[in-house]
Amino acid sequence: PRGSRIKIADVNFVRLYTYWKHHSDVDLGAILLDKDFKVKSTINYYSLSSFGESCHSGDIRNGQHGATEFIDLDLKAFRSQKVKYVGVTIYSYSGEKFSEMECFAGFMERERPDQKQFDATTIKQKFDVTSNTTQAIPMIFDIENNEFIWIDLSGSEDSLYANHSNTESKLIQRIKAALDLSNTKLTLFELFELHSIARADKIHYEKVEGVDYDYIFDLEKLKDLDEIMSKYLD
Repeated sequence: PRGSRIKIADVNFVRLYTYWKHHSDVDLGAILLDKDFKVKSTINYYSLSSFGESCHSGDIRNGQHGATEFIDLDLKAFRSQKVKYVGVTIYSYSGEKFSEMECFAGFMERERPDQKQFDATTIKQKFDVTSNTTQAIPMIFDIENNEFIWIDLSGSEDSLYANHSNTESKLIQRIKAALDLSNTKLTLFELFELHSIARADKIHYEKVEGVDYDYIFDLEKLKDLDEIMSKYLD
């Protein structure tokens, strides 16, 4: 379930990957944050290297015949640089939604980076990316506690050319909200508030006449426990 914390092995590197088969330009990225959620570094198609031996495999702009991008995370170097969290991002830069393509992602645990890009024996997690959006934040790594946290969030801004630089503030807000969810027991108000932050550019805490809302969380919503359990607590 969302918010689950799972220990990773005591290894030196984690290799992120995403695969897609579609004419889209899909971009794998990682944003590195300190304990106060200040950006220490980013790793993506326009910033290919970071602390230690951390690096991106390079930008692939068309996955019509199947394509994969990788990022090596140097965990030892991150600890020495006081990186606390690593948010994993997947963007459909060309604007097609993940639900329109075959796409999956995950990570491998490795002692050292090498030329063998896809080693099935080192795969720790694999998951499908199927959201009806162009932005996904599947997980966060807690470097200090040697854990990954499953958050499975999707961005609401279905725009062309999204990347770290033009979504950074919203991205950090979502990561912080997801970590708050994993660390605390929430009221239903707080739960719906977090979902609203993840889904919307603008939130009204009171209904405004004449506004056409995409989502309304009100007393009627509380009556549908099956929907709450299936859509908001899975």
